[in-house]
Amino acid sequence: MCVDQKCTAIIKTFERPEQVMLLYRSIRYYYPQMPIVIVDDSERAISTTWDTYTTYVHTTYDIGVSAGRNMAVDMVKTPYTLLLDDDYVFTQNTKIERFIYTLENSCYKIVAGKWITYLQEQKKFLESSILSKKMYIVDGVLRFQTVQNDIDFVHNFFLAQTDILRKHKWDDSLKIIEHENFFWNIKNSNIGVTVLSDVEIIHLPTSRKDTNSKYIQKRWKRTQKYIQMACEKLGVNKIETIIFYAEQPLIYLYQWLRGVRKKNILMYLIYTLYKPFYAIIIRCYSLYYGFYINRIIQQITKGSSSHPTCTPYHK
Repeated sequence: MCVDQKCTAIIKTFERPEQVMLLYRSIRYYYPQMPIVIVDDSERAISTTWDTYTTYVHTTYDIGVSAGRNMAVDMVKTPYTLLLDDDYVFTQNTKIERFIYTLENSCYKIVAGKWITYLQEQKKFLESSILSKKMYIVDGVLRFQTVQNDIDFVHNFFLAQTDILRKHKWDDSLKIIEHENFFWNIKNSNIGVTVLSDVEIIHLPTSRKDTNSKYIQKRWKRTQKYIQMACEKLGVNKIETIIFYAEQPLIYLYQWLRGVRKKNILMYLIYTLYKPFYAIIIRCYSLYYGFYINRIIQQITKGSSSHPTCTPYHK
């Protein structure tokens, strides 16, 4: 059976039409017939013609990411659902067949991949990261610990059994900051979660400095409100800031030094000395990934698919 018959991609989008169209084109470049469900609660609907394998729903304004995802899952007709944010782009290494193989040949119900995060406007590489965290509550704080096994918390780029997502829904009242609450419920339901480091997706987030973006204006104005609401639902006073540790050792070293720099004067000195070197490293990675991402975007915008009509899945 084809990947296209096994899996449906769901995308909740809000006030980012250019980003979601780029994601849509990238999916079609690699998976021409994969079912896609797009739920859009922007002020205005996207004016375009979608192919026959895509379901586009324009809802009332600002129903929120949780309600939008739940709505999308309700429309899925395949055994597996691929969760995507609207600021992603597929690459030749976005191998959904690897996700399917893992779920069908293990006890796991959710399998995630890794991010390559790049700020297009600033032409800056942030990290290539795998999010694999253990969640626990200590002294009223929801904390996260990086682990290799017994994972509770991953990126919002994962494949899950559709029945699992129907049974364990996102909380509709959380229009944003839904991630921690969702995975806390998954953890408490003893649902197996894992990560594949060889399945990647490009993440092109909207910069917080883009004050003209309707998405940024809406999101950051109410972030604290929904953080507080998420804390109340989890029964905690605070949610610890999640650190995305990079795969690259030299970038990881900087992230680690930044975290411990206030412990003593020696750590602060080492961090200060390393910082200029780190800036050079980031510049080199930014040039490399800028070229890599631009090449992918050029390929997918030409419109010709790199996959056969039916995409078989394999190990």
